[in-house]
Amino acid sequence: MTRAARTVLAALTLAGAVAFAIGPGPRAVAAPVSAPRSRPAPAPPPDPNSPKRLLVVSDSTLAGIPTNGALDDLRAALPDWEVTLDAHAYRNTAQGVDVAAARDPSRFDVVVVGLGANDAWSTDNFSAQMDRMLTLLTAVPRVYWLTLRESPRFQRAFAPVNSVIRLRAAAAPHVEVADWNRFGAEHPEAFYGDGLHLTPAGGADAARFIASLVERTNPYLEAEPTEPREEAPTDTASGPSPGAEITTPATARPARPSSSPVRRPDADPSPWAVTVTIGAIVLAGAGGIVGSRLRRPAPAYAEPSGSEPVEPLRSTAVGGAVGAPERTEGSEPAIR
Repeated sequence: MTRAARTVLAALTLAGAVAFAIGPGPRAVAAPVSAPRSRPAPAPPPDPNSPKRLLVVSDSTLAGIPTNGALDDLRAALPDWEVTLDAHAYRNTAQGVDVAAARDPSRFDVVVVGLGANDAWSTDNFSAQMDRMLTLLTAVPRVYWLTLRESPRFQRAFAPVNSVIRLRAAAAPHVEVADWNRFGAEHPEAFYGDGLHLTPAGGADAARFIASLVERTNPYLEAEPTEPREEAPTDTASGPSPGAEITTPATARPARPSSSPVRRPDADPSPWAVTVTIGAIVLAGAGGIVGSRLRRPAPAYAEPSGSEPVEPLRSTAVGGAVGAPERTEGSEPAIR
């Protein structure tokens, strides 16, 4: 075998060894064909014969409805609804959250809330508890929150709570505010003297109030707040229109230059000003010393000539406040 043939054979042997070491190149692997997924069965349509559900959670504000027998009136006004009313005196909003959670609010179509009267001691606390309630009621299609009745006895305490109710409800698209306060102002005969609790006739009025909320015919539903309209930006670089008279406001006109020289704030005071200031301080101190030596101490109270020393006025403290001076019968006042 010639030398050239041996060289070619060695080259072929080396190439084969390298190819064997590297191995075959990547092959296209077909993706496994997955079995077609079965689509979930569609949810059954709602039964038109099943009643809708209403939940009312309140404190003593709406407790007059069942107490006065008006719950039957509410159910009669909503014959196609399953009505649940849970109202209890002294209930705060945190307790109302627990009551609503125990009843599973996702089962209800409408929830009416009358809480906040027992949280007026802290608007921050009420705001936090109202956020908890609205979070719990997220799955409820419609939520109505009643404002508090701002009677003269409770106006100062309840007005801030009503502001929180409107603020929080505006941020929740499924929550509307029912102005129970305005209803009470227009129907004061529905409440007892405290302006908060319902009379027997007021219980029937409240039942109609809630029924009209569910039917969305309630005239006391507050409209959603409108966003402020944005004004068109003004082009400050365009300048006045041709032919317009240009006037300068008095406050914008430059002040006339003062005739006196203007001193810089950081300018050094002149020696003359320093001398005058020191002299004034020395004279004032000397005058105070001389006056204190010449001044005589005054008596504690005046002693009229020809009479006994007059006793100073006495005062009595009533409830922490100083009362009127005391006088004894037959004596003249100390100071005339």
